[in-house]
Amino acid sequence: MKKYFSRSFLGWLCMAAVLACIPIFVKSLHWLNILIFANIFVLFAVSWDISSGHTGYLSFGHGFFIGLGGYTSGILTHHLGVPLYPSIILASIITMVVGTALIVPALRLRGPYFIMLSFALPLLLIRIVRMGFMRDITGGHLGLFPLPTFAPVPERAKVYYFTLIIALGIGYALWKVSRSHIGDVLKAIHNDEGLVESLGINVFKYKLFSFMVCTLIAGLGGALWVHYMGSVSPANTLAIYIMVEVLLAVFIGGVGTIVGPILGAYFCMILMEALRPFAFSAWRLLIFTLIGVSLIAIKPTGVFMWISNYVDRAMDMGSVKKIKD
Repeated sequence: MKKYFSRSFLGWLCMAAVLACIPIFVKSLHWLNILIFANIFVLFAVSWDISSGHTGYLSFGHGFFIGLGGYTSGILTHHLGVPLYPSIILASIITMVVGTALIVPALRLRGPYFIMLSFALPLLLIRIVRMGFMRDITGGHLGLFPLPTFAPVPERAKVYYFTLIIALGIGYALWKVSRSHIGDVLKAIHNDEGLVESLGINVFKYKLFSFMVCTLIAGLGGALWVHYMGSVSPANTLAIYIMVEVLLAVFIGGVGTIVGPILGAYFCMILMEALRPFAFSAWRLLIFTLIGVSLIAIKPTGVFMWISNYVDRAMDMGSVKKIKD
């Protein structure tokens, strides 16, 4: 067990070291911006994975929590003059409270009923944002701008490290949760919720915990997202392609692994940008989706699980060879 933990921890250190070295080699401001977005996108992917990926309660409403976090922080700074960083923290907490209040009744639902309800949440938020009496607050379809941002353009490297620390810090914390007793129960709920209940375990408590963590981190990601762009609107915060990218990132990387969605988030953001010179708008999203679905079809368990299993087999074969020698 210690040996496996050492391998895992070494993997985290290697990933952190590689990502930390990127600004040294990537001099393009454009690509540094994309990688900053990727750092924030990691929060979207891991927050979905710790809830839906672990419990099996597939949710298409993740955009609601992202959008709620973004709009809450935008309103706090734009209308109420709350400083940048306190507004981000407050937006995360408010998203968790509101999201939990909405999701608690839904946790009694299962299967397609939960999916249908989750799908309605982002549509509800878009409707609220565009309602006549809310336009003075939300900005309607134009949104709110300008919003405070983290740093001027010449200091993008600082923003990269700031978002990277948040992404990897939260990712590592969720990975530890995933490997703990709590993670085991969440995965057991995914496999057979009725059996877990029959063992006397309070299933609702564990599901509630996972979704509270999910909404908190998604709200944080949404707030960081809009303050990096400097604006919040339905087009840049509640667009359906964000949800598509989140799902593909998680499934390409490996559902229920945390590390997989992190790698998937970077892969998806880089791939989407790499396709820009060859396709525009909806065509780019279509090509990206086809590539993502193809990868999932080839490796249904996720690329991370495939790489992890390959490395484990290689190291085990090396150990056997040493013993024989």
